[in-house]
Amino acid sequence: MPKPRDITADAVLALLTETFPRCFSVYERRRKPLKVGIDRDILERLGGAIAPNELSSALRSYTSNRLYQLAMRDGAPRIDLDGNPAGSVTAEQAEAAWAWLRHYEQRAAQRKAEKAQAKAVEAEAMKPKRLSLADLKAAALARKAPIS
Repeated sequence: MPKPRDITADAVLALLTETFPRCFSVYERRRKPLKVGIDRDILERLGGAIAPNELSSALRSYTSNRLYQLAMRDGAPRIDLDGNPAGSVTAEQAEAAWAWLRHYEQRAAQRKAEKAQAKAVEAEAMKPKRLSLADLKAAALARKAPIS
């Protein structure tokens, strides 16, 4: 069963995309690696409009996106709140992103296999039961038995 989405994280992300449109994008394909330490910049610029734990949850949601992780290639530019280059992705960070993607794909394949297996079990349970000769004889005797 999928986890319920965090409404607070969604609201914070909406605020971030509205306030910093050159940095945050609602379109997953446009997501770029963010500057290391961008959380401190956001808290400073927003002046306490959001709590640090809410921001942390929202950034975790934003950066754990598959397409964001695909953008984390060695040497890819990172961006600041104004969309300006602010460093680049290191080889270690790129490798961590690829490890995360492999784990994500394995989990997705496992969930897909479990879902297919559950569907097969359900389909098997829905099939009509084939009666044996003993079942048929017992049913015939039950019909012939006198009603008391």
